Amino acid sequence: MNAEFDTMVDSSLPKVTIVVPTFKRKEKLARLLMSIRGLNYPKELIETIVIVDADEEKYDEIVTTYNEVQFHFNDVELFISKTRNSGADLANGELIFFVDDDNVLDADSVKILTKEIQGDTSIGIVAPIMLFLSRPDTIWCAGATVQKITMAHKHIGDKCKLDNFDPKISIESHYVPNSYMVRKKDFDRIGGFDGEMFPIAMEEVDLAIRFRNEGFKVKVIPSAKTWHDIPFQDDVHVGGRRAFFRGRSRILFYNKYAKWRVLLLPVDFISYMTTALRFSTDQVSDAIFYIKGILSGIIFSMKK
Repeated sequence: MNAEFDTMVDSSLPKVTIVVPTFKRKEKLARLLMSIRGLNYPKELIETIVIVDADEEKYDEIVTTYNEVQFHFNDVELFISKTRNSGADLANGELIFFVDDDNVLDADSVKILTKEIQGDTSIGIVAPIMLFLSRPDTIWCAGATVQKITMAHKHIGDKCKLDNFDPKISIESHYVPNSYMVRKKDFDRIGGFDGEMFPIAMEEVDLAIRFRNEGFKVKVIPSAKTWHDIPFQDDVHVGGRRAFFRGRSRILFYNKYAKWRVLLLPVDFISYMTTALRFSTDQVSDAIFYIKGILSGIIFSMKK
């Protein structure tokens, strides 16, 4: 496949803008930028935009080392949805590849995703298969589903081996986290990420639902790979701020897509306490933040 694709590089490849939001993870960011340098894609057709979200750390060295990259620094913290949107606003590429800073890209990932989305106009979001960096042949996420009744989110292929999936067969998904490619014109038309309602948590689910409501498909391509630097456990995104926004985003998601689901919030709280918060260093404090987030979501909903 690569040989055939390489013959059309000069005439048919679009410009791709890689948008990287980052916050206090310079070492991981540098590792990602190194992998972007190693992509098998024409350098003149790759534009990399890094948005640093109000990070007080010094970036002089990394800016100098990666002088081909556009660095932009938020004066105030915008959170990930608005940070991604600001990168998309600056993008000159026909395609935008959103990649979180804690990833390492396979050299052929962008080339493969570009071919897939260019070759199928029904695809709105296309993503690589995402593997654990610590276990390079084990899947972190091959897309994700949203259960209709419970609204529970589940990763496809969680902790399966990569060879469980045929690299030639794409995986249709409800949404994808972490890294994915879109057409800029489609992303702009649907309004990008909803940074007001979902600044953190469920922003990618909401984006995918809006793409799917427009008739687009969300697909994962197993032959395209990225390695995610995330511990090999069920849930590591804990802490007060994360707990707050998970609670807030949950209530707003239900209010937008399944109002009846609010009745089961006590069940959600018990589930959250026994799953995500079991990794917390301060379960009581984070549980309080989670409840505060739910209350914030209720207040926000009443004002809409």
